[in-house]
Amino acid sequence: VALHAGHGISVGNVDLSHSTRMTSGLLVLCLALAASPAAAVAPRHLQPKLSHENVEAMPMFTYKQDCTSKHRASLLAQQQAKGEIPGAGIDKFTPYASVYKDGFYQVECVKDLLLESGDKFGDGKYRYTLGDISNVSIVHYADTVPKEDQEPMSPEVCFKFCRTVPDMGYFGIHNGRDCYCTLYYKAMESDSTDCDAVCEGSPTQICGGKVKSSIFGMHECADTAETVSEAKSKLEGMKGSLHDVIASLNASSTDLQHTGEGIQGLAGQIFGDPWMANVMQGVKVYAGVLEHAAEDGVKAAMALNDAVAGLEQVKDDDFSSFDGVKAADDAVEVAEKTIAMVEEKTEELELLLGQANPTYGDEAEKAKEQYVPIMYFVDKALLNSVCTGDGKMIGNPYIVQNENGCAHHCNSKIHECVGYMMTPVAHMPDSKLCFLFEKFESVQTYSGCIGRDLTGGNFLQARAAKQDPEPIVITKVKFSKFDGATLKPDPSGKCDICLKKWTDRTQCPV
Repeated sequence: VALHAGHGISVGNVDLSHSTRMTSGLLVLCLALAASPAAAVAPRHLQPKLSHENVEAMPMFTYKQDCTSKHRASLLAQQQAKGEIPGAGIDKFTPYASVYKDGFYQVECVKDLLLESGDKFGDGKYRYTLGDISNVSIVHYADTVPKEDQEPMSPEVCFKFCRTVPDMGYFGIHNGRDCYCTLYYKAMESDSTDCDAVCEGSPTQICGGKVKSSIFGMHECADTAETVSEAKSKLEGMKGSLHDVIASLNASSTDLQHTGEGIQGLAGQIFGDPWMANVMQGVKVYAGVLEHAAEDGVKAAMALNDAVAGLEQVKDDDFSSFDGVKAADDAVEVAEKTIAMVEEKTEELELLLGQANPTYGDEAEKAKEQYVPIMYFVDKALLNSVCTGDGKMIGNPYIVQNENGCAHHCNSKIHECVGYMMTPVAHMPDSKLCFLFEKFESVQTYSGCIGRDLTGGNFLQARAAKQDPEPIVITKVKFSKFDGATLKPDPSGKCDICLKKWTDRTQCPV
């Protein structure tokens, strides 16, 4: 056995690093070495010989999370390893009455002595030779389960039968359909053929070959109640994060929707700024994206609640019965899929929320000091004017706590962003809506509003400061990108960085 750093595992000369078996390769290997009775009966290297690269090989499959770590090392396990449980497969039992094993894993592709000479009651009873050796027998699915109840064969079908047969440690599938349970297996000398028969009940899986059997080990841990409890606790622990991100997305969506509606109406109808009105239409569309994302989160939360209810329903069942374990398995399977889905959905929603309403640390402090009003490079007399910008925007707007946050996000896109425009956010007086720009093409200023006390809810002015009130709609550029240049519109069209248009309102429309 070789472990290759960064590449995976090889067993003998078989490389598992690029196979679907690698999904649980290391765990399969550990289990096979630790629990395989065949290791005591006939020590040999594991050499999976599954052919057909387009057919799926069986990875480790368990019904319990991390159940293999609790594989019991008891007298029973030691006896199984030596084939020393007289009566295994011989004593009468009722299939599907009790469950003794919780999972399975693929071990080998071999010609099995137990299939050839270990059948005491079936078609191979005349070849049975184990009476004086171990007095055990294999148990055939086809000979035990009524024909009308039989299912098309697959590893899962065979396992669900064999795990209810007392004392069995392995199961094998031969020729695509013949399932048998066995205390142990023993590889015989054989030809070079592979396990290449497609399972009747699962065309993407291999179920032995004409000569050899696909051998699977089973393990027991009896932790059904614990697994149900752990799955339920995990789901309930995820509720808080999912609820928080849904609530935050809904709040951001509502604020953006109201902001878009309010500024769009003022800009289009009162201030004659159609481009600003169009920008706010985009804000409303973005609000819809956040709203729909929150709705998806609600659906995930409903699925989470359903999964919890399913676990609650089975938590007090009798897990020594087949029906009890089957119901628990089904509920846990739903829970595990739901956990994966909720984790993915929560991460997706948190990413979207982070894009709309990002957080930042000390690195944003004083970031705005690198920026000046765009009018600094057009007409310095209008530095304190309300100013809206038009041009090529970068992505969706951000909700930021202050101008430093907006400047910080522009700095993070150092090769794209040349400046930003900020507007107020409805219902969030301490936040701003930040638009990043790759290029500015036109601006509109309101020189008639400079110094005006515009309180009373108007979106253009932040507060009624007595001296030089700061306009709440501002457009700024990074000083270092335009130092020594002018952005004043150039009628000749020869200036690439210059604005194409600048409009000033000398009368304040309020």
